[in-house]
Amino acid sequence: MRYLLLIFLLSYAVPTYAGTFGTQDVDSSVDWKHKCSKPQKPSFTVSDVDSYNSAVKDFNAYVSEIESYINCVNREANSDAQDLANAVQKGAQRAVDDVSSALESAKSDLESKKSIIK
Repeated sequence: MRYLLLIFLLSYAVPTYAGTFGTQDVDSSVDWKHKCSKPQKPSFTVSDVDSYNSAVKDFNAYVSEIESYINCVNREANSDAQDLANAVQKGAQRAVDDVSSALESAKSDLESKKSIIK
């Protein structure tokens, strides 16, 4: 446990670098894209009261489509952010486990050499 604490503390003593996700470097320049269908802006042709009322109905339908689109984008963003966070945590844990295992192996190697000096 002491060694894990040491590794944790040392991780703050060295410069940090962004990792990668697959082959993509992770930094603020990453361009996230969603798979939601953006609604098409309606065009309005108004020549009288009836056509204006029809345009208002088309506009209200467009507002509803925009709300659905925004909800879709937010759902995808939240889901992707959670998936990314989970993947990063798993990758970090694998790296810590790997180096901790190497540390334990080195400790065993060193302790086995102690018998030479007795």
